[in-house]
Amino acid sequence: MINEHTEDLCLVVTEKCNLNCLYCQSNKIFSRSMSFACAKDYIDRFLHVSMIEKPSITFMGGEPFVAFKTIKEIVSYVKQFYPQKEVSFTIVTNGTLVHGDIQKWIKENENCLQITLSLDGTEDSHNLNRCDSFHLIDIDFFKNLRKPIVNSVFTPDTIHDMFYNVKELHKHNFFIKGFIADGEQWNTQSINVLAMQLSSLIEYYLRNNNILPFSLLSLPIYKLTTDKPIKRCGSESFYEVSISADGKEYACHRCTPFENNGTWRIPDKYRDLTNARYLLDDCMNCPFDRICNACPASNASLKDNLEMSLINCQIRKLLFKSNAYFYLRMLTSENEYIALKHISDDKKKHLIQSSKTIIELL
Repeated sequence: MINEHTEDLCLVVTEKCNLNCLYCQSNKIFSRSMSFACAKDYIDRFLHVSMIEKPSITFMGGEPFVAFKTIKEIVSYVKQFYPQKEVSFTIVTNGTLVHGDIQKWIKENENCLQITLSLDGTEDSHNLNRCDSFHLIDIDFFKNLRKPIVNSVFTPDTIHDMFYNVKELHKHNFFIKGFIADGEQWNTQSINVLAMQLSSLIEYYLRNNNILPFSLLSLPIYKLTTDKPIKRCGSESFYEVSISADGKEYACHRCTPFENNGTWRIPDKYRDLTNARYLLDDCMNCPFDRICNACPASNASLKDNLEMSLINCQIRKLLFKSNAYFYLRMLTSENEYIALKHISDDKKKHLIQSSKTIIELL
């Protein structure tokens, strides 16, 4: 799977975790860790084969910092033997182990590290799904990193507080990557709540034009009217490839036995993700196919469940419509928005065209 187009090598350095979050789909019977020798073999292959100018390596778990020693060895090795490659590293962490020596190491390597903290919002909201772990996280350390980013997961049980949680995270200067939790019991009622929360956030960002909107209101919908569709991992050129803790190669970390579990389970016929581009038969003729960044692994886990597939599609269309409305409001305003600061005039034209098309169709 690793090929000249592969941009990111995801290493599941450990399956061990010090938490047991409610929406985590990982199979807790696994507790393996990746050896440095295994990681080195795949890194050598990746960096010799990939033609990407600035490749990246992502560390995942479990909780990656359980394997701090291995992570340090890998980063040191790449820096020493591949300095010309300008490799960047991303670590997705629950933050609870990031103290003392780990904080010191992060600061020493911050020029090539992106630390992404899993944080769902306020203490109450975060603790609801994440084992009362909020007090174990040094928020001040994370918010003062060079590029403070959080991953926030929203479920039907927490979606009613999305607006409040996103606002609170912005107070810490975090850029927020929002995720609508897969495999949860979404229904018409919870989707309606999501719509209201997105509407409230749109008004919040319109009033606060210096705040960069969270990812769910920053979708690349402009590509609907361009000649280049969005890039999809897994099902096309394997821009991202994952290596499991026991040293096997997979199209995505969600395909590893560790995560291929529960409501995330992918039927064998879709496991390689080459036949999982479309969630539904109707997707092939959908006018939004060009901008639907449908995760192939998510598609594969839902394809044989029509009810959940239709709900997933409904959520995606809600996000497109919300983004279209938001962009039109910004682009027709006299205010200057940080969300539009680095967008070219040509892209703005496509944003207007695409937004109008989306609103007309939805």
